Parts: sequence; C-alpha cells; structure tokens
Amino acid sequence: MKLFNKTTNNALIAVLLGIILYVVLLSGASILRYKVFRASAFDMAIEIQNIWNTSHGRLLEDSINLGFIIPRFWVAHWEFIFIPLAGLFRLFPSPLTILIVQTIVLASGAIPIYWLAKDKLKNHFAAVCFAYAYLLYPAMQNANLADVHGLTFVTPMLLFAFYFLQKRNLKLFSLFAFLSLLCREDASLILFMFGLYSIFVLKEKKLGVAVSGISIFWFLVFLKRTAIRSMIGLPPIPVPQGITGHWDHLKAVFDNPFYIVDHLAKKYNIRYFINLFAPVGFLSLLSPLTLILAAPTFSINLLSDWVYAHDIQHQYTSTITPIIFISTIYGLKNVSSLIEKKFSVQTNKVRLLKTIIHYCVPIGVVALSVTFCVFKSNVFKVYSLKVTEHHKTIDKVISLIPTEASLCAETHLAPHAAMRRELYVFPQHMNKVDFVLYDFNARQVRLWTKPGFGLQPSFPVNSYIRQLLSDRDYGILHYEDGVILFKRGFDYDEGLRKLAIAQKAEIPHFLHKSINDEISCIGYDNHEGSTMWSYSPKTGVVIRKMIHFTIYWAGSLKEARDIDFVFNIRNAQHSYFFSKSPVFGLYPTSKWREGEIIRDEIFWEVPQDIQTGRFSVFVSAKDKNKKTVSVYLFEVK
Repeated sequence: MKLFNKTTNNALIAVLLGIILYVVLLSGASILRYKVFRASAFDMAIEIQNIWNTSHGRLLEDSINLGFIIPRFWVAHWEFIFIPLAGLFRLFPSPLTILIVQTIVLASGAIPIYWLAKDKLKNHFAAVCFAYAYLLYPAMQNANLADVHGLTFVTPMLLFAFYFLQKRNLKLFSLFAFLSLLCREDASLILFMFGLYSIFVLKEKKLGVAVSGISIFWFLVFLKRTAIRSMIGLPPIPVPQGITGHWDHLKAVFDNPFYIVDHLAKKYNIRYFINLFAPVGFLSLLSPLTLILAAPTFSINLLSDWVYAHDIQHQYTSTITPIIFISTIYGLKNVSSLIEKKFSVQTNKVRLLKTIIHYCVPIGVVALSVTFCVFKSNVFKVYSLKVTEHHKTIDKVISLIPTEASLCAETHLAPHAAMRRELYVFPQHMNKVDFVLYDFNARQVRLWTKPGFGLQPSFPVNSYIRQLLSDRDYGILHYEDGVILFKRGFDYDEGLRKLAIAQKAEIPHFLHKSINDEISCIGYDNHEGSTMWSYSPKTGVVIRKMIHFTIYWAGSLKEARDIDFVFNIRNAQHSYFFSKSPVFGLYPTSKWREGEIIRDEIFWEVPQDIQTGRFSVFVSAKDKNKKTVSVYLFEVK
C-alpha cells in the first residue's frame, strides 16, 4: 500500500503496467478469435470493409447491409470514428491492425478512471484498484472480443469526456465529446445527459445547454437522415421489405402501455442487471445522480427484443460501462462523505472506517472483478481455441480470390475476405457475383438474420447451396477439406469432379466394407459435430445438433445405374434411417469409374427429442439389381 501512497508517479506506473498487460492479453485473444474464424460478417466484415473502402477514397462504403454498395451512414449506424482509423489502416492494411487499436483504445479508459478516483477519494491505492477493476470488467472485455464496432470505442471517450467535464476543462471535454459522437449515434444520448448534469449538478448552465442542444441535434439529424438525403437531391434508398432498424423496437413502448412492465420483469433482464453491477459490488447504486446518466442506454437495452441487448457478451454495454465506473467512484465518495459528516471528531473508529473505505472496499471490488472475470469474461474461452489445419486451408482458398472480384461468402468466412468493394453474405447475390465461398466443415453456428431481428440456423446442406451446386454458370475452382470455392464461368464438369473425386492421401481412417460385390466403403472422416441454434422473441433460444461425416467410396458398376445409399444411425434406444444419393445427387453411381475414390459428405440433424451421445453408423445400398446387406461402418458422436 505504501507503494501507491508515496507518489502519484508510482501509482500511475502501476496503472500503465496493468494497461500494457491488458493490451497484450486481449490483443492476443482478439487475434486468436479472428484466426479461428469466430468473427462474423455482422459486424466484423462490415466494419473492415467500411475502413478498407474509406482508405481507398470511398467514404464508409458498405455492400453487406442492404445488398448493394452505399455509404453506411445513410442506412445504418454513424461510425465516423473509422475515418481517422482508415489512415492507419492504409499503412497497415490488415484486420489485425483494427483489433489491436480497438484493444489499446479500450484499455486507455483505465487512465481517466484512475484520475477521477484519485481526485474524489484522495487515495492513490483506491484509484489503482478501480483502474484494475475496469480492466477486469467482463462486459468491457467481452465488448473488446465481439468483433470490431464503432460503439466499442466510445467507452474510454466518455470516460475522458466526463473527467474533463467535472474538471471544467472545456477544450479537452469538447475534444472527447466530439470523438464520442464520432463513435456512434448512441453516444449523443449519453452526452445529452452530460449536459443536464452540467446544468443541475455542476451549475454550468451555458455549457450544459450547449452540450445537450448539440447532442440532441446530432441524434435528430441521424433519425432524419433519409429525409435530409431527399432534400439534397439524392435518390431514395430501396430498403428491402421486412427489414427493421435498430431503433424500431422502441415504437412498441408507445403502442403497448404494458410493454415496459413485461420486459423489465424478464429473467434475462435481472441477470443482465446483476452481471453489470455485481463486479463493482453494486457501489454504483450509491450515486444515483451519476448513474442516471446511463438512463437512455439502459432504457434501450432493457426494452429491446434483440437478444444480444440483454447480455454482457457484446458491444451493447459500451455506453453503460463508463457510467457504472464513474458511479462506483462517486458512490464510494458519498459513503466517505457521509461518515465525515456524521463523525466530525477524528477517533480510532472513524479512522478504521476510512481505512475500510479507502483500502478494504477497493480490494473487495478488485476481488469481485477477478471472480466475475473468471466466470463471465470470454477471454478464457477464446484462449482455449486452437488454429487448425482446416483454418489454414480456408486462408489458402481465400488467397485465390482477387481483391477486385465480387464475392459471396458465409458469415464466418466474410471477415477474412472483407478487403474488397463488393462483398455479400451467403446466399445474398450468389448468382451474380464472381466468386462464392462456402465451408461444409464449419464448426461455427451458421446464422441468417431474419426480419425483426430473429435468427435462424443455416444448415450445411440447404436449398441455396444445392441450387448453386446445380448452377452450370458456376464451376468449382477449388475444393479442399470441405472448403468450396465457386467461380463464375469456370468449367462446370471439371469443377464437379473436384468435388466428387478424392485422393487416397486425404483419407484419415481406412476401412474395407463391401456394400455389395461392386461398391465398397474404403474410409471415412468423422467431423466434429456442429451446434446450431435459432432465436426469436417468442420462443427464445432453441438448440439443435448436427452430425457430419465423410464417406469415401470405391467401385464401379458393370451395368450402369443409379444407386442410393440408406444410412441407419442408431444407439441403444433409437434407430433412424435416411436415404441419400451420392455427392448431393450430382455424381451418381452411373458416372463412377474404376479406380476412382468418391468423396461423399453426409449431414444428419439429431432429433430434438433425444440427447446427443454415441451413435453407430450402418449403410446399405438401395439397389433392385443386387442383394445388399446393412454394413456397420463406425461410431460418431
């Protein structure tokens, strides 16, 4: 403790060391998460495309949101903070650059927290503890790991802005208030509250009126940007039917008087409240005058139908986090002031109480922060992931796509190919682009965003990929380890052979199981099962499981004919049958030739009425001309 009471420099050094450690660990986690393809098109690919386009002179252009090229600020969030970042991106053109910068910016928020706590509590040790609690805060770490967002950058900007506001440093407050507005339109609502705080608490009426006025003007311009676009003579934006906006759910508050009560009573909102306030020991609640500054964001998140708005896993807490820590510091200051007022005479009891306030309580906050960090932060989950050969294969296939080419890619593949002007998320424009990138072996949950913020799973073999596989305008340029790259105009038949014909060297597990006297299963690959889920406000989250394995066939038919295979997947309690034509029905047995090894991808959704476990796989041929038996192949789980 003496270390932090000697000089301000020692305490500040301790904070800076914490920041450096945070930047190293969280940058590493962010990069690893990206390299194992856990980033998403929504919003990693969108933001990287915005920044890349801006760095090439096309201001915040985006092709993903609406399916056509348009500056993002006309149709989505105002994230002008990416304009200055584009200059750095031009020098270091990699998504990793933005991930590292985002981490550094977030970590810098520990500095104004330290300054504020030191000023208000008059104790360097407590100030360092609160700075560390911020760096350990699960909601902040999870926002750091949830792709790249302009909103994430606002956390330290608001912390600096508030610190300089209460110090009456108008120049620096204006700078960080302006930077906050550049991060996203949400920041204007918090700055509006800062203006009210200036008027009623700081008694700076002129400043407060100016801040609130500018902030609400900024937000109103954002809401009316479509009308402004029309006023300046630009053509209307053809928004697809059924698409809802981020703010549309707030209309329900006015349509249904019981909407607020219904939502506040939800279990997930109670859990959300605990996860936000418990890491700081609920001290924030002791300073209602500062905590109310977060009222706009709390209202939006608590009343939203958007599932992610009610958790601490994403960026939606970014404007709340600074207010919670400001209120935590002021809450402890209020307790200290109350004791000083009640006990005007300095006694041993009073000194003990002050010691508890300035040392024990901050230590307790750090202890709580560590505990919640261990159980609620995603950083530990990320570090358990490993870059596999499959991930390296995807990177290799992406390198085959020219930057100037238009591309349609799955949501988890898009962030790695986002440095291009035309990028769409599968199946958007899959029949119009130059290339289509798909991954049958994806471990990630495949999601398509539906109107009304509903989420539905996209199965590996779906109507869209079947349609594309049958489209003779697109040939398969490359197929490797389940990663398939279609190219417009490439030879269809040659591409089909790349999909269907395997080499012996790629078979991981060899078998020799004869289905009949003409066809044998000579090997298999048992892929890790996929977890899929869907969400809607009415049904909540529904978990679904998918089993995936690859069969390698060999043989040729003396009499050319098409044979289907009947798979039987069973365990001790259940037995399931399904019939399948080989290679998605595109390379039937009538085409098989002597010496070929046929690669056949098999997907099976585990019925929801049974628990997952180990299943035995049997197969037989559906052939009228030949006698066949059901042959045991292997086990899957």
